[in-house]
Amino acid sequence: MGNTAFTGRQIGDAAEIVEMMARDKIVFVVMTLSGALTVAKMGLVFCDLIESGVVNAIVSTGAPDAHDWLRRPGLSHFRYNPAMDDKELFEAGYNRRLRFR
Repeated sequence: MGNTAFTGRQIGDAAEIVEMMARDKIVFVVMTLSGALTVAKMGLVFCDLIESGVVNAIVSTGAPDAHDWLRRPGLSHFRYNPAMDDKELFEAGYNRRLRFR
């Protein structure tokens, strides 16, 4: 992809840098995480990078943990139709304003 244009080239360049970091045993790699990464099902990718020794440390916001906390008691994240309003979603069984007590 590095020989293509626009975003494809950027992805190719990034992949080349990540590969160089992974192969260089002197480099100390710090992964930074934020946002809805667990919702995006990225957890196993992170596990693979850590277990293979590519990532040496992680700095994260609370967002990945907060989203994971919703999944622990059996709750799920869903992709919804943005044309539906909150009342329709609630009536269909989806609660966008879940509150813990």
